[in-house]
Amino acid sequence: MRRLAPLAISITLLVTACATTSPKGEINDIDIDVPWEQETRDPLTGQAAPSSRDDSALGQPTLHTTNYHLTWQGKRIGEAREVFHRSASGVRIIRHEAIRITRGGVPVDSETEIVIQADINLHATRVELQARAGAVTRQGQAVRADDGSWVIALEGEAVRKAPKSAVPLELVPYLVARSKNSKYQGKVLLAGYGFAITNMKLTHDGRHGHVTLNTDWGDITSELRMAGDGSLQRADTGSTGSVRVGANRIKERFQRAELPGLSSIPLSGAGTILVVDNALRQPPPAIGGQSVSLRKNGWRVQFEKKPVRVSRRIQDLVREVDTLLKDSHDAPGAGGDDAMALGRGDCTAHSTLLVDLAAEQKLEAKLVTGFRIDDNKLVRHRWVTIKQGKTWVQVDPTFGEAPAVAGKHLTLAVHGDSTAQIALVDEAVFQGLANAKAKWVKSRVASR
Repeated sequence: MRRLAPLAISITLLVTACATTSPKGEINDIDIDVPWEQETRDPLTGQAAPSSRDDSALGQPTLHTTNYHLTWQGKRIGEAREVFHRSASGVRIIRHEAIRITRGGVPVDSETEIVIQADINLHATRVELQARAGAVTRQGQAVRADDGSWVIALEGEAVRKAPKSAVPLELVPYLVARSKNSKYQGKVLLAGYGFAITNMKLTHDGRHGHVTLNTDWGDITSELRMAGDGSLQRADTGSTGSVRVGANRIKERFQRAELPGLSSIPLSGAGTILVVDNALRQPPPAIGGQSVSLRKNGWRVQFEKKPVRVSRRIQDLVREVDTLLKDSHDAPGAGGDDAMALGRGDCTAHSTLLVDLAAEQKLEAKLVTGFRIDDNKLVRHRWVTIKQGKTWVQVDPTFGEAPAVAGKHLTLAVHGDSTAQIALVDEAVFQGLANAKAKWVKSRVASR
């Protein structure tokens, strides 16, 4: 079974995506050890019991630990632990997340660790990332340059810069609590999304909050619930969520969820028109091969059945990817380099490897994210569109299809293959579809 199931957690996404073929950034060793253990109360006021560690140079350090259960459509998939440590020398936030699911019946464990260093005024100076998803590991860092901008080095991608105004996402709640403002608006640095940069708006009335991250593929929204002291109790995007729990509950056992099953859309009926109801997001793009019209709380999609001719050159590339890689669920989101090293991967691995090989032959190619239409469900999937002359043709290297079978692919987004773009797309384009249902209908029925 060839499935894609992105691992989104709370507001942060555990990146399981690919590396590109651009020059690799230099990554220094990352120290993510947690040096403090005694938990105190308020991480902002400093009016808490001192740490048991005797170090007068640090004054009276404040250590605050929060624990969360992570969920996907209401089912537990893992846990997160966030440590806030403040001393006279500055602030350190360490967030560790662990996910345990199954994909196609195969157990997959994932972990991510984000470490943020800031001065005593909560001005961040360094962000570090370590992530492992199945057989694939990634690390990266963002540090301040002399001009104040961020310099980002993510393993497998070119070093790049980001605006100095960007604030690490995990630091925003502390800034809001400290300022006692009811809102925050500005650029944020998303380490868990491949160090993506987006605009963010947060509003709250003390107990309830709303977060919006703006992307090119739709907004990512999350509803928040806070305690009386302003600390986060619950976050929910509609699919992913986190619930604060006591330290004694963080290791509670749970049954692994089958993520592809939880994230697919049931499909019924017969006909030539695909109707998707309860779709609370922007409609799919009207591109070659599909035309889309709006319905109340949904879409009406008609697919072009006319055969598309694909050159032998592109067919050979698709065949090469299908030969090089075995289908596997133990390396979710592996990119071209990772997949070649492992000899296996999921639909993201197949697709990013094809984009890499196409680039070597001077062919323009992009990733496509959406649904593959099975007999009784719509399954999240990734494939490729390649420029052939003046037109674009879609191919599905995971299934060895060149062209992709007509009427089997519902496109939600066309995008690049950087880690940041893949991560944002995976979170943005599927939001609002948790309760969606699909059916085939005859043309005259769908037009009503």
